[in-house]
Amino acid sequence: MKEALKPLKEIEIHQKSYHKVKSRIRFLYKNYENEKIIVDLFEYWIFSLRLIYCSYGSNGLRGYFRSKQKDPVVFSYEYEFGVKTNLVSLATKINAKWLFGLISFFPLNLRLPGSPNTYFFDRLRVKRTRLMISAIPIYTDKTLENNVVNIINLYLSETGIDVELDDDVHLYVPSIFKSRQIARGDTRTLSIRCAPVELMHFNGDENIFLIKNKLKVVGFQHGGGYDNIDLDLALYFEKKISSTFYGWGLSEFNIHQHRFAKKNNQLAEVASCKSRVLWIESPRDTKLIAYYYPLAYAIKKDNNVVSYIFSELKESGVKYYNKPYLYELQSDRYIGKRGEVIDGNKKAEDVIRKGDLVIFDNCMHSLIYYCIENNIMFIIVSCKSMESHYSDEMREWYEVLRRNNLFFFSSEVKLLRNKICRLSSNYTIPKDVADYHYNKFINI
Repeated sequence: MKEALKPLKEIEIHQKSYHKVKSRIRFLYKNYENEKIIVDLFEYWIFSLRLIYCSYGSNGLRGYFRSKQKDPVVFSYEYEFGVKTNLVSLATKINAKWLFGLISFFPLNLRLPGSPNTYFFDRLRVKRTRLMISAIPIYTDKTLENNVVNIINLYLSETGIDVELDDDVHLYVPSIFKSRQIARGDTRTLSIRCAPVELMHFNGDENIFLIKNKLKVVGFQHGGGYDNIDLDLALYFEKKISSTFYGWGLSEFNIHQHRFAKKNNQLAEVASCKSRVLWIESPRDTKLIAYYYPLAYAIKKDNNVVSYIFSELKESGVKYYNKPYLYELQSDRYIGKRGEVIDGNKKAEDVIRKGDLVIFDNCMHSLIYYCIENNIMFIIVSCKSMESHYSDEMREWYEVLRRNNLFFFSSEVKLLRNKICRLSSNYTIPKDVADYHYNKFINI
């Protein structure tokens, strides 16, 4: 687990180096209505340059600047694994000044994916926001662009990276950092509701902050793992660009999760299908992910956890199934340890049924919330060393699961198998846990 704390050194290096350029960055955008958010996004992006270098060296950093893929995370999957993840798509760009003027004439609050867009008008507002973004006229400011590249070179030099950026790199600096503020609009404050990570993809959505209206980001959790543990660099920046941030139960402010729907046909499923023990696999991650999510990465790389689950399942004698991750992101940690494999190209939420016992090999899987929403029994296995890094809210939840023998450490030989054998296909979540989940994650 010591390996997981290496990013702390990189944070220190970044903070010292960024301190030397921050005032210059703020000066560049001092007349922009959304100066703070642009500067915060700039910090995330420039820090990502440092982390790309740490992960892949000077060739990787140059490869990033030569790539049309501006999202550092998606680039890492393409560069390291040679796969197209389809995790992020470029925002459509039509650059129509007249259309932007027409849409912005009626200033309405904005929405992007990741916010609770459950109603028709919410989804309509997402489409309107996307259309507005696509029509934003982008005017590159060459002086600003040159200043940005000079700052990048200075920052990289301060962090000990000897990679001088040439003129071609200018083309691949995200437009938000090298463009003039849009003259159209007014100083009224609007809100934009979204998962903040949508704005950190640098796929074009972030250009919304070039408009003259001051925008407040109302941020929402978009997957599992938020506020479970105490070291999460990506979440730090998501919260930094948000005026308010809502989690799914473990954060300071919370709302009921909106990603997974409650199934209405589960009684029929239970009657027609046998209960199963279903092991949900974690994906393989890139070296860059290890810097953004160091503890989460360490958990998913801990082979002791996978070996423990395999051994306990084998010794229990129960028939079990594995649900691999989608497509090319399947991890090879499970080779030789899988039970009967369920189609890896189906979404796991379309596979998990009421009455199943679901096993997770980390406490940050998004599908845990699917199980909570549908009152499906699950067990979490983790490594003991992670316990000291739990947030207060995670510790409270963990203690409820531990009391009910639904959370195990990989050092606890025989305990998981004994639990599975005692259940004997009676995979019904205990009332104590169900009540806690309802109050903590649903009725909020």
